[in-house]
Amino acid sequence: MGFGGCFENAAIASTARMKRFDSEPSEKIEVDFDLYIKRLEALCIHEIGHDVVRERAQHYQEAVWINAKTGHRLGLGLHCTDNKCVMYEVVDINAPPAEQGYMQLGEDKKYDAGLDEVIARLHDGGLCTRCKEAVRVDERYK
Repeated sequence: MGFGGCFENAAIASTARMKRFDSEPSEKIEVDFDLYIKRLEALCIHEIGHDVVRERAQHYQEAVWINAKTGHRLGLGLHCTDNKCVMYEVVDINAPPAEQGYMQLGEDKKYDAGLDEVIARLHDGGLCTRCKEAVRVDERYK
């Protein structure tokens, strides 16, 4: 699972699984190039957002991927609860079927955590109002 990550002084975006319609790794782009760029843009903004959206405790919730068949839980970190925000967690290119699994965000079960679905419904500018208000850009970005 996972398209990227944000660590102390680095944000990583992996493009391997963004190049196809089904999340399988590929060395060549097999989807429309504009869609590929939108995926990459959303991922990069999301990962940098983990560093610059600072006062997130006010509305962020812990996200967990839960395998519906085995009950296995994979912690995904704190994410925005607004599913139109680029800081909402994604678990795959398209949201997996409910019988396969779901994302738990706080106490809520979510079945809408596909990257392409999030891109289709994004707020203008990507971030929700609460995330925009919480952006703090420090000297590393100037």
